[in-house]
Amino acid sequence: MGLSKRVPMTHAEDALDRVVVRWMNDHAEGYDDGPKGAYDDLAYGGCSSGMVGELIYTRDVHRFFKRYAAEIMATLDEYKDEIGEEYVPRGSTGDRMTDLVWFAFEWRARRIADRMGWNQ
Repeated sequence: MGLSKRVPMTHAEDALDRVVVRWMNDHAEGYDDGPKGAYDDLAYGGCSSGMVGELIYTRDVHRFFKRYAAEIMATLDEYKDEIGEEYVPRGSTGDRMTDLVWFAFEWRARRIADRMGWNQ
């Protein structure tokens, strides 16, 4: 996969997915394998690593939560349907909104990576 490879927006099902796809594509140029490299780093370090710039500061995370609350709550429902239990934060930040935003962003990234065939 070259640098010109991008995740098509057709892999985004809603506004939150579009944010994740844009993030993957925007960070692709820093990796030999393009957006897959950005995803792999996110899957390894998570949002807590600080690699998603708009999700570092609490006020920005809270603003993000308010903007995408419906999609974040839908992500929690999807998790429960797929895993069979409620989402429980591991290594909690101490801030519920931050926990939920980071979880939803990472879960959505994984779903998009699945659609791209990266997690095969």
